[in-house]
Amino acid sequence: MIHSGIIYKEEQNPPLWFYLIFIAWLPIFLFFALENPDEIKNPDIIFLVVILALIFELLIIGLIGKLTIIVRWDKILVQVGFLKLIKREIKKSEIKQVRAIDGFSKMQYGIKIFGRTIAYIFWGKGAVEIELNETKPNSLLSKLTTFNKIILTSQNPNRLVEAIMSMS
Repeated sequence: MIHSGIIYKEEQNPPLWFYLIFIAWLPIFLFFALENPDEIKNPDIIFLVVILALIFELLIIGLIGKLTIIVRWDKILVQVGFLKLIKREIKKSEIKQVRAIDGFSKMQYGIKIFGRTIAYIFWGKGAVEIELNETKPNSLLSKLTTFNKIILTSQNPNRLVEAIMSMS
């Protein structure tokens, strides 16, 4: 499959233990239910709870399961989750400066907002800071969603910086 215009593509998938956390409760819950059947007044409710919990967990994994960064010749696409419902597009004309962050410590996971900075913190080994040109928001909603800096975790931050700098 040929992707025209792609300079760099990176996918950050969580390790296996991340998925195991989501299903680790299931054997414990089922063991309790089978060991103490007298305490359960309606056995059908167990089946319903397990099904609803699994659907919820699959939805959570679909929404935050991975981070995809695609650098094209004219823009950067940041997509979150297997469902890719959360997307961010950064045009080349919006980029003011790019730098790799040495010693980036990940204390949290997910999408974090710190003032005028948004950070996509996932499974990368380092991070890249993208400083954006100043824009004047024209509405309250755009004022709340306009950021000066974007931080992306990356498996290879120096290679990502090179790819962004080589956008034509």
